[in-house]
Order: sequence, then C-alpha cells, then structure tokens
Amino acid sequence: MSLNVSVRKPLKKRGRKDYVPEIRGADQTIELRRKTHARDVAFDEREELKNIIVSGELTNFQVHSLKQDTFSSLNVHPVLMNHLKGSNKEKLTTIQSFVCPAIMQGSFDVVISAPTGYGKTFAYLIPLMDYVLKRREAEGGFPQGRRPLAMIFTVTRDLAKQVFEDFCAFGEGSQIKGVLCYGEIRKESIAREIREGCDFIIGCCGKISDLVENQLVDLRDVNHLVLDEADKFSEVENFEPMKKLLMQGEVEYDSNKVKVILVSATIPDSSYEVISNIFLSRDNVYYNFSKSVNPNAVIKKFVFCHKHAKIDWLIATIRHLHKQDPKGKMLVFCESRNVMEVVALRMLFAGIKTISLSGNRSQEMRDEAIKRINQEDGIVLISTDVAERGVDFVDLKYVIQLNVPTEYTKYLNRIGRAGRHKDSEGTSYMIIDKEGDAQKVITLVDQLWEHKYKVDMMLLSFYKYHLELQAKMAKERFVIRKPVVDLTKYDLGDELDFLDGDAAGKNTATESVIEEQEIIESDTESLEFISSGSSASSTLSY
Repeated sequence: MSLNVSVRKPLKKRGRKDYVPEIRGADQTIELRRKTHARDVAFDEREELKNIIVSGELTNFQVHSLKQDTFSSLNVHPVLMNHLKGSNKEKLTTIQSFVCPAIMQGSFDVVISAPTGYGKTFAYLIPLMDYVLKRREAEGGFPQGRRPLAMIFTVTRDLAKQVFEDFCAFGEGSQIKGVLCYGEIRKESIAREIREGCDFIIGCCGKISDLVENQLVDLRDVNHLVLDEADKFSEVENFEPMKKLLMQGEVEYDSNKVKVILVSATIPDSSYEVISNIFLSRDNVYYNFSKSVNPNAVIKKFVFCHKHAKIDWLIATIRHLHKQDPKGKMLVFCESRNVMEVVALRMLFAGIKTISLSGNRSQEMRDEAIKRINQEDGIVLISTDVAERGVDFVDLKYVIQLNVPTEYTKYLNRIGRAGRHKDSEGTSYMIIDKEGDAQKVITLVDQLWEHKYKVDMMLLSFYKYHLELQAKMAKERFVIRKPVVDLTKYDLGDELDFLDGDAAGKNTATESVIEEQEIIESDTESLEFISSGSSASSTLSY
C-alpha cells in the first residue's frame, strides 16, 4: 500500500539498562495452555505416512512404528505428566504423535513442519525436558555449575520469551533450569546464571554469539539443538552467524553427537535444501504436515476498495466487528512502521482502543503491548510483521491484513495468529486495492498454488480477472503470460468487473465477488460505508 503522507521516523527507543523480562507465572501459563485448542491434522492415516520423508539408513517401518497416542504411553517424567494433565494436554496431536517418540528415541535428526497452532512447540519441548530431567537424575542430580544440554534458538525475542514461559511452567516442581538470552537482557546477568549452572539456553542468536565470543558460556555438553522458525535460518544473514556461533562454541551439530530439530509452519523447498545441507546429519526424518488443512480453522474474507480508502475501510470493518462482538480482539498487519504510525493515529481520532507493536520498539514496550492484548477485551493491536511468527495471542479472533503479502509464508503465518484458543473461532480479512494490489495478488496466488496450498475462490476470481486484463493489454505486443493456476478446474463464472463499476458510482467489483462468497458462506451480513473522496455508497457484504 502507498500512502501520500509524510511521517517523521520515530527515534529508536533504547531499552533500560536494568531491563528484566516479566515472566508469566506457572499457574497462569498452565491455565492458558488448558484453554489453547491445538488443531489436529486433516489427513487420513494413509496420507499422514506419505508426508513423512525418511533419509539415510532409516527405514519407513522404523519411523512409522514409533507413533504413540498419549504422553502417558511415552512414559514422560512425572513432573511433566502432572502439568500436562493440568493443562489438558495428555492426548498427542497428530504431529506430536509422530515427533515426540522420534525425539525421545534420539537416533536421528528431525524436521517438523505443520500449520500454526498444531502443537509444534510441545512436540519438541516436552521430549527435551523429559530427556534432561531423566539424565540429570540418573547422574545424581542438578549440580552447581553444570553445563547446558540443550539450546533453543528463535528468530524473535517475543517467541523466545514465550517458549521460555512454557519451559518454566512445565518444569515447575523440579530443579531443571533454563536461561533466557536476548538483546536487552544484561549480558552480565545472563553469564552469571549460566555459570551457576543451567540445563537449557533459550534465546536469539545475536546475544548468545556475544556470550560465546567473550567466553562467558561453555556449550561443549550441548547435545540437542532446536531452530524454531527454521526456514528463516536458510537466509544468509541468519545461518552464517549461527554456523559461526556453533563452531566457536564447539557444538558438534554436524555429527551424531548433537541431535538437530528444525521447526517451522512453512518450509519452502529452497529453504529446506539450505538448512538440511547445513544442519542435518545423514539420518533424518522430515515430518511435512504443512499442507494439513482444517476447513473450520480460519474463515477468510476479502475487502476490495481503492487505495485511498483502505484505512477508511479498515476502521469501518473494525467498528462493524466490534458492534457484533464487543470483546473481540483484533490484530492488524501493516507493511511498514510508517504505515503503522499513520493507522494508529487514525484509530486514535476514530476513538478505537489500540496499541502498536514494531521491531524498533524497546523490548519492554513490546512486552507491554503483548501483555495488554492478552489481558484486555476488545483491543486492537496494530503491528508490523514482528508479530507474524510464533507469538500466541490469547483469544485473538480477528486478523486484518492492510497490505497483500507477496510471500505465501508470510500470508499463512499471519492468518495463523487467529482462532488458536478453545471456543475462539478465527477470521481473517484482507483489504485489497483493486488496482494497485493486482500484481501482488497474482504473485501470492501463484506461490500458494505452486506449493500446493488451497486458494480461496475469491482470490481465484480476482486472479482470473486480472490475468485476462493483462492478456488483453499484452495482445498487441505479442506477449503471452500463461497462468500458473489451472483455472479450468474451477467454475468461476463469467468475467467479473473489478474496475469499471466505480465509474458508474457503484462498486460492482465488491458486490460481484462478495455475491460469490455469499454462496460459500452462510453468515453474511451487510456493512454500509461511504468511501472518502467519493459520494458513491459502497456496500460490503460479509
């Protein structure tokens, strides 16, 4: 989205030198996890096995036969089992039923890919905690000065803090200890905690690299390495520092001594090739459940408008949703910090209760924003893509995308923020500039199709219209663009008028496409809004 406004860039907020992250209490975390509804995989058993890719000298039978149904059948440590019962998590989700016993067996590396909210964190965290608890107890306890056995790396501080809170909650009642490491936490404080003895290090690459370079941490005992949001570690700016850290810390990640676990909601083939070559040993198993589709997980809706009316439509949509659901929480994604600041200002003038979140905020401010949306009903969080991955927002029902992402991974991660909790249905809205966003939608649909994800009929209709429009424009220049999507498989009806309708004072594009959506969805209602800069009345049906 392009906005013709001038916004002075805010100064980057420096964190307090004495910043200490506020860690949620164990009881609160257990209660939150009890409410969290981990979706299961919409595959039948035969399809499940097709999505398990075995490499090296392993056999399919060896891997498939490990599957279990409950944590109790895995004989996990009593402390963990007690908390799993308290959080109503005794039954394994499909991804957990394969991955947990595989990690506990400990004879090969593991790659986990499943949609957001399908239980990936517990799939690796519980088996690793079980391993450490049993090993320490077998060796006589938890001595002072012990060196860490496991490291969990995340790409954002917010995700690291969330994983650490789960670790603390499920380790409550034992002597297991983890240390949280990221940017604004004092280096001296982290080093002291590690020297006193710990079992897990959970954090971000930059801070841990600093500790290793200054010889403040000894990683030679580490035998389990987790990269959460692993596809991001395929980018050179991430995997080069990670390789350097592991080599300096003498972590033998490329040997059988260290078991590597790679986790992400989406792992493109190009990313998988990079991270597998760098981090995985010859014997490894890829549990690729990323194409799992739960049709009731997130309802997807689309708003088509002109670029100058995007924020007007955003405000109208939020008011409409709050009228129906006053306590409903919303997350609005913006393409940049500047756009986020403009939207926040417009929300303020509109009297809508909002908070904002971006990567240039201090960690204390980011913690406060996440805390508020988790605790307050009816609040709207306006964010850049810093909230796209991993972070679990309590009872978040609605995600609104103010821009069209051109990376399918970004799109899937964004909509995955909604409806992750029990009795919390998720709905995703995307506000699309009918003219300016056309190429972005084409790119997004092409990527979703190429990677075998389901594409919504609304987007396919928009895609079809603009491909036909481009074909007409290119005909005289003898340029032919073959669509990536096989549109013959879909009955999209006649050509839809996305552009010419507004000239007559009526938004026929919106109405035409929404009429098709009304056939798909039964819970349609009408929202009437006067677009800025025009006296025409546009009717949007939900």
